[in-house]
Amino acid sequence: MSIAICRVEKVKGASGVAGLQIHNRRERENSNSNPDIDHSRSNLNYAIVETANKSFNALADERIKQGYTGTKAIRKDAVRVVTSIFTSDTAFFENKPIEEQRRFFEDCLKWTQGRFGAENIISAIVHMDEETPHLHIEFVPLTADGRLTAKEVLGGRVDLQQMQDDFYKTVGQVWGMERGERADLDNPDDKPRKHKSTAQLKSETEQEIAALKAERDRIAIQNAQNAKKRLEMEKSIKALEKQETALKGKIKDLGAKEKELRTNIKKTGVMLDEIEKPSSLRYVGMLSNDVRMLTKEWEVVRDTALEVVKTRSQNNYFEDVIAEYQKMNSEIPSLQLKLSEEQVARKNAELELAKIRNVFKSAPELEEHYRAVMEDMRLQEQLLKITEADKKRIIREFSENPRSLQAERVAKEIYGDKYKPFRDIMRNLEKLYREGKFAVEEKQHATPKPKRKRSHERD
Repeated sequence: MSIAICRVEKVKGASGVAGLQIHNRRERENSNSNPDIDHSRSNLNYAIVETANKSFNALADERIKQGYTGTKAIRKDAVRVVTSIFTSDTAFFENKPIEEQRRFFEDCLKWTQGRFGAENIISAIVHMDEETPHLHIEFVPLTADGRLTAKEVLGGRVDLQQMQDDFYKTVGQVWGMERGERADLDNPDDKPRKHKSTAQLKSETEQEIAALKAERDRIAIQNAQNAKKRLEMEKSIKALEKQETALKGKIKDLGAKEKELRTNIKKTGVMLDEIEKPSSLRYVGMLSNDVRMLTKEWEVVRDTALEVVKTRSQNNYFEDVIAEYQKMNSEIPSLQLKLSEEQVARKNAELELAKIRNVFKSAPELEEHYRAVMEDMRLQEQLLKITEADKKRIIREFSENPRSLQAERVAKEIYGDKYKPFRDIMRNLEKLYREGKFAVEEKQHATPKPKRKRSHERD
């Protein structure tokens, strides 16, 4: 809140009064005595009380001649004029029109007239050409009984404090101002304050104004910077929102692709389950299991990606989701390749199976003995730890050329010393072949004989 300022000061000698007149009336144009004066605005100054054709000294002499009642001659060094200044800070005058400012200064003049006598005032001029508008009032210090005494008119320390209190109550409080710092007259440590000269007051006021201007400029620059940052942030937010919308659309599309891929994988698994898997084609089922395992791994990757998304920031969220889906899409070609390889292997296995079935069809006895041999081989498999590849080779060799000697040769070549447990089996096959129990030529085979009872079926 602004402070009501009222200062009074004694003017010594005729030269001091003359200098005051030059300053107040701006009688010297373009004078550099006061650098705060903007002479281009001096035309805005106005007088409330003024007699233009007379000097301040002449006006003072006239008033003393009219009102002085003393019998003694007035000393040459007597104070003949007191000057006063009324103002406030820049914030008080800011946004106030000229008419309202003038009413404030007129209230100050009325208070001065009431306290020091309206007849004693010789000049009241408002200056608008300096940093802060202010009012100069000059009056002759005559008492009510006609004595010329500035000391008694202004009074001592207590009187000056009461004067400030009265000015605040009459003018300052009405205009919503605060009273300045009040001295504690009962405290001996609170030394009397000396009145500052008009020059000192102006200097301090100008310093305060300069500081306020600097602060205002700093705040303006800061506000401009903040506005620029706010604008950049708004642009960034809009860009992020657009990016978010685009990424949501991509995620939606990838979700649809994910659903389609899961459906295809599920169908593939069902197809693989329906394939007839002979004991010689177990690797087909193993590959199907690999496909299912790949699906489970993909689900783990997806769930992990979703969990990471929940804990990351907004930007990382969308980037990670896209990365996970790109990784998923990159795995699709390898999965399709495995599936195609499995289909080719299944087709080849079916061809092999058809070939074996054709052999068995031409020689039913051979199929019967083949089954018996396979049963015996399965019983001995755990003991001999026969590999699947070796078993396939024996079956293939025996199917293509059922001669026992050839089968025996192949078995010996593969198993070496481990062949002995098969000796009896191979000899029985040789015996059956020599007795003509089955034929090797296609569509030429012996009359089917009754099935031979196995050892566990005999009486």
